[in-house]
Amino acid sequence: MNQAAALQSLTTKMHYIKTCMTHANKLFN
Repeated sequence: MNQAAALQSLTTKMHYIKTCMTHANKLFN
């Protein structure tokens, strides 16, 4: 895997985690 693909994968994971955290906050608030 080249650096660009690794960076894209990391960005996607971070976006996914942020989305999950946002949904969790909505559930708990």
